[in-house]
Amino acid sequence: MRDPSPLIHLDYILLLPDDKMINIEFKQNSWELVQKVHSYLVHNQYIKRQQVFWFSLDEKINKNLRRADPNIPTIVSIEGMLKVLVLYYVGLLPFIEIDDAVFGITLEEVFFVKFVNWMPSCDNLISFF
Repeated sequence: MRDPSPLIHLDYILLLPDDKMINIEFKQNSWELVQKVHSYLVHNQYIKRQQVFWFSLDEKINKNLRRADPNIPTIVSIEGMLKVLVLYYVGLLPFIEIDDAVFGITLEEVFFVKFVNWMPSCDNLISFF
């Protein structure tokens, strides 16, 4: 029987050519999972650390990722993005070190949930755009 899961195994992803970047998103706060993925990345002969970004939308998980390997860049979490915005508006941003290498999150997830909850009818869709 075929596996109904649409997920692709990490082995196949790591076989991508060297010019492709790989984003690994962690959705579960598990130090063991972080360690296993990190070990797999370090010992994999096909991948270079420069090809990998790993991240979570949860800042606690991002801290674990940076603790596991500060050389693998992370993408800012939602909490991290809010922190940067507040620091910008109060004028302290130039004096604070930002731990994440990429400032941007996948807004599809956040936007879609808020949009679906906000949209009671199709009339709002026209006024939204």
